[in-house]
Amino acid sequence: MMANLRGEGDRDIILQYSQTRLAAIRADTGATLWQTDSYRGIDHSPARQADLDADGRDEVAGTVIIDHDGSRMNDWDLGGVYHAMDSLVIADIVPGPPLEIAMAEQRGAKSRTDVVNPDRVVFRALNPWDWEDPDKLAVGDFVPEREGLEIFNRSSGGDGTAKRGDEPPYANEEAPWVLDARGELVSKYYVNDHKPDWWTPHGLEEICRIDWDGDRAHEIVAKERHRGGAGAVVNPVTGEFKVILPGDTARIYAADVMNDFREEAVLLDKSGTLKVFACQDPAPRERPSYWKQQHYRRQKQNWNYYSP
Repeated sequence: MMANLRGEGDRDIILQYSQTRLAAIRADTGATLWQTDSYRGIDHSPARQADLDADGRDEVAGTVIIDHDGSRMNDWDLGGVYHAMDSLVIADIVPGPPLEIAMAEQRGAKSRTDVVNPDRVVFRALNPWDWEDPDKLAVGDFVPEREGLEIFNRSSGGDGTAKRGDEPPYANEEAPWVLDARGELVSKYYVNDHKPDWWTPHGLEEICRIDWDGDRAHEIVAKERHRGGAGAVVNPVTGEFKVILPGDTARIYAADVMNDFREEAVLLDKSGTLKVFACQDPAPRERPSYWKQQHYRRQKQNWNYYSP
């Protein structure tokens, strides 16, 4: 991962060997800056770096945060849950520095959504379904009238008591929920109650925040789970499918292709075709693009379907 560890711009590289071992080198000479075995990352996903504390240098986010000099940054300890973390998003959830890190535990009935920053554990919210881990997260301004940002928890689907039966379409149904910046429950629902009839009962996959139409409330974009199929722009709070994006989708992204403050949905079709979908309505307002935020761009540099 490219990084700014010395305050001289993107002139350093972080190398990841495992979910605990990292090293940092200078990009120009290859000289080692530091090495550590103290990092604690998340399953299935590369590490993510950003300037969490606004000191002009990057830190590595996780259940253990590594400072720009390779030292451990946080005093708090989440215990052994880092062995079962499934998604990570960096965002300004509680307004003002430092930035927060939202992580999804994968521990069945005891699963929580953990929000931390370098200084403290902001909250650990137990899942509201009794047995349904958060699984995949997306963070955005989903409820503008609430202070801070909200966290969409996709749910694992099929391995918890949130499911309503053992046969299709209920066997693998997802039951998402949304938390606010204090960890309070905003909403919860079943995807199957809102999807088109033809949409797979397995639900949503590759979820990420998108500012689709430019209004005050952000959306999420996702594809059909466990198969090539359509994509959709979805209201994360209500589950409403706002826009269907047709295709035989292998991968889906959100990117500011048009170079304005809104984002477009980018679909890679299984045929190898790249499709870009944009909202055709005039933007009701203007605001700075998320892509001007350093931590947002950083997360787009190392994609993984658990945390696009």
